[in-house]
Amino acid sequence: MVPFALLGLAFLFLSIVQAAVFGWVSVLALGISIVFGGSAAFFFGIAWRRPVALRLDRHGISGFYTPPATWDEITDIGIFKDTNHNRFLGFALRDPIGFRDRQTAWGRLKSHFSNRSFGYHIIVPDIILQDADVETIAEQAKAFHTAATDAEIRPPTASNP
Repeated sequence: MVPFALLGLAFLFLSIVQAAVFGWVSVLALGISIVFGGSAAFFFGIAWRRPVALRLDRHGISGFYTPPATWDEITDIGIFKDTNHNRFLGFALRDPIGFRDRQTAWGRLKSHFSNRSFGYHIIVPDIILQDADVETIAEQAKAFHTAATDAEIRPPTASNP
């Protein structure tokens, strides 16, 4: 993205210097520079900030790349590989349509194009899980899921408020 932005700026500079007029080539070069430069700045900001990709707690999952979902919405947790042998952590949902409808327009678009053919509705690539093994995270998620679903099934007692 950065090379395209720099190339657009170079064309902008050349078109202004050579023609001494801000014409349609200059407008095109400026547009290319703005689009690719803005995209490069956005992705540089994400890389610089390094947000949490996946957060697991007793309430459910969330994270920068993961829409928030509670454990009662999740029916299955698994690991799968796509056709390129990339590994993913997947979460199957009880009501994927209702979950998708609560998302933003961008979230709905990502949900539509995710690997639903593998049976999972929330997909987390192994590559963005820093310093963590996907099997370990899947085990932790299953433990949280089991604890949350068992707590819902058991009625509160004096020893279990």
